[in-house]
Parts: sequence; C-alpha cells; structure tokens
Amino acid sequence: MKKTVLAGLALGMGASAAAADVSFSGYGRFGLLYDEGNTDNKTRIEQRFRLNIDASTESDNGLRFAARLRVQTDDQEDGTSNVAENNAARFQVDYEGLRLQVGNISGVFDDESTVAYYGFEPGLVGLVGQYSTFQGPIVEYETGGVGVNGVSLLYGAGDLAVMASYNEDHDDDIGTDFTENAEVGIAYDFGPVRLAAAYGTQTTAGEDIDYYVLTADGSIGDLDYAVFIGDDDVGNETSYGLSGQYRVGAATHLVASYAGGGADDLDEAVGIGFRHDLGGGVRLSGMAGQNEEGDTVGDLGVRFDF
Repeated sequence: MKKTVLAGLALGMGASAAAADVSFSGYGRFGLLYDEGNTDNKTRIEQRFRLNIDASTESDNGLRFAARLRVQTDDQEDGTSNVAENNAARFQVDYEGLRLQVGNISGVFDDESTVAYYGFEPGLVGLVGQYSTFQGPIVEYETGGVGVNGVSLLYGAGDLAVMASYNEDHDDDIGTDFTENAEVGIAYDFGPVRLAAAYGTQTTAGEDIDYYVLTADGSIGDLDYAVFIGDDDVGNETSYGLSGQYRVGAATHLVASYAGGGADDLDEAVGIGFRHDLGGGVRLSGMAGQNEEGDTVGDLGVRFDF
C-alpha cells in the first residue's frame, strides 16, 4: 500500500537542516502461489526481495532534495527466480506542501496520494483487487526498468491534495513502448470519508485513450474500506469495486476485495484472505479467490518489512 499524502509530505519535511542521509528499506516475502490459469505450473514457490536505496539532503533555504533507486528479485511463472534487477532513479524536491518528482515516477493513479486506486488487497501478493476489471493504461513506477522519465507535482494543504503527472512519448529515443500520458487527481478528507477523483489520457499512434477513477475510503469502527468506480476507453465499460479489512483480534485482520463490470470478456474478480501480524514487521498472509480471467487463485506466505 502507498503512504497517504499527509504521511509522505511529513516524512519529506522531517529531515534536519543541511543533513545528508542515505537509508535502506524494503521487504522480503516467500510462500506458495496457486494460479489455475498457469497451465504449465499452477502451484509454485512465490518469492520477492525488494531493497529501496534513498538518499537525501537539505539546502540552507529549506529545500529537501532526494533520490531513490530500487533493487528487486522475483519468482517467475515457470517456477524459477530472476537475478536481482535495478531501475532508473526517481528524483524529488520537497518544500512545505509541495513535492516535485522527476524521472522514474509513479503517475497520479499509481501514487495514490489522491485516489485510493489499490484499496485493500487480500493475500500475500495481491492477485486480485478492487481495480481488477479496470483497464486504463495508468503510469506506474518501474521496478526493473527505465520508467517513463516523466514529472509529477503534488500539493497538500490540510485535508486537500492535488496532483498532476506527465510524460512525453519518447519510445523512439530509448527503444521502449512508452507513450504520452497526462494524469490529474484531487482528494479531500472530510474526516469520516475521503473522496477523490483522477483523470488520465494516453496518446498513442495519434489516438487518445481516456480513463478516470472515483474513489471513497475511510474507517467505521474496526472496518477500513475503499470504494472504486472507473471507466476507460480500452474496455469501454464502467468498472466498479470495493475492498476492506476488518480487525478480528489484536493482531489479525480479514481482508476482502471485489471487482465487477469492465469489458465484456472479463469475469468478476473476488478474493478473501487474512493478515496476522507476528511483530517486528513480520506478518503471515493468505487468500483464495477468482481473478478477472475466471481462474481460481490463492496464496499463503510470510512477509517481513525492514
């Protein structure tokens, strides 16, 4: 899950003046994964190791400069593991309520500082989610590649957050399939609920593909929830979903998600699972369900954050 805009901006401005810092963070996970649609290897060992390398410093006038690189290794569908890959850098400048990012950015949808795009994903991996039937070509942070080499700007003031991102079509320059994307989003936290909207457009081969999402998220007692409505020019149908987690004990949550609508060839995607915190950043997670392809999926394993 992504950090909220307020937490991210607070972290960005928390460094002491003129102090340079290099830090490491990330997580490891391993377990079993089942995917009925993978006919060659339905059950396999699931594993991932992710290491984020963050460097930052602050100028005398209070500007915070930062950059991130990532190293990651994952299992593959054939049951093997890849060799750890690194990615292109993401640069960042923070000042009061403003955050500028350049390079290998997350777009507005993937960043989640406005819309709650991912919501609550059941299980170890996130095999299904409230977004599963949405086919908008959102811009994502690239873990094992160059990324879109774009720019994003986030502004947060109290309960309001506004964000925009843009990347040009530069596939002829670097031999990738990136296209021109522009995304904007806005969110306001009313206390009991946060409402958000985001719109994006992709230009490829002279054709514009539009997509948008509306979300609401909040908490009611021991229940945390998110509601999702989206539309895109890929499936040409409205998609919808909801997800949530419910505390059933001091260290245990039930987590569920549902997604429907979308293109006619997509099935409903539903999953239910659990998360049990073992302390020290370690948790046991698992789920079972059906993805948008109509295949039964499930996972079970351990994740530890550091």
